[in-house]
Parts: sequence; structure tokens; C-alpha cells
Amino acid sequence: RQRRYEEALALYAESLAIKEALPEGRRSARCANTLNNMGLVHRRQRRYDAALERFSEALAIYEALAGGRRSVDCAWALRNMGHVRYDQGRDEAALALYEEARAIYEAFGVGQSVQCARALNAIASVRHRQRRYEEALALYGEALQMCEACVGPGGGSTGALIRRNMANTRGRAQQRSTS
Repeated sequence: RQRRYEEALALYAESLAIKEALPEGRRSARCANTLNNMGLVHRRQRRYDAALERFSEALAIYEALAGGRRSVDCAWALRNMGHVRYDQGRDEAALALYEEARAIYEAFGVGQSVQCARALNAIASVRHRQRRYEEALALYGEALQMCEACVGPGGGSTGALIRRNMANTRGRAQQRSTS
């Protein structure tokens, strides 16, 4: 990773300006996607307020396009907002956002998807941090099964991440039981 965040943000801002000049204007999925990506860059920079602002702007556009929180794009923005809250140590806020994203995935027919598996992985990560290891392991297991069902044995890069998280959680649970 090159960590050229300012350059990335400048390019996203230029892209956003071009998209805003199109007939559909700022209220387009293209603009929302760019805002969401800008939020990801701000999160990498640990500029959490700016990240939340971009994710919120993207979410508002997705909601306007879908007539409410009724699309997988809304779930994507919510999950990203949850990651910011997780990074800030605000576990309950993160959990609420992750759960809402998961519910949207399930309600709109992608309950058995890599996106939903990622939401479950995020929920499990909160449970791990709360030292609720058994619950975390069950959620990781569900996420891994879902991921493998979609991608195939191993579950691709998301499956690898989930397996690493499971191993870490098992290790913590064993440390806890022996101490």
C-alpha cells in the first residue's frame, strides 16, 4: 500500500465534480459510491469525523434512490460507518450499524452472500473485543460457512480473514480458560 491518501482524495474529489456535472447530478449512485470511497480513505487516515460525514452523505443518496434504507448500497454505507465506530471503540454503536447492515442484506435477498458474511465477521469482532468469545466463534463459523457457500472451499480472501479472526479468538478463549 502506498498510503498516498491526499492524492487519492484529490482524485476522488475530481471524479465527484465530474459526476455532479452530469444530468443526474449529485443524487446519483455514482456520486454516492465516490463519497463512500472517500470515506474509506478518511478512515484509513483516522479522520473519523470526515469519514462519517462522507459515509452519511453516501447513505442519504442511497436512501433517496431506494426510498429508504432498502438497498445493499445502504448496507455498505452502514457497515462502513460501523467500522468507524469500531475503530473509535464505540462497540455498541458499531454493533447497531453492523446489525442493521446484516438485516438489510437478509431482507433484500443477499443474506447468503460475501457482503453478509463480512457483516457477520464485523459483529463477531465486536463480540471478541467484548470478550464474548463463544458467541464470536459461533458468528465467525456462520460467516465462514456463508462465505464458502458463495465463493467455494476456503471462501477466498474474506474466508481467510474470518479464519484468522477465529484462530485469534480461539487463542484468547484458551488463554482466558487457563488463567
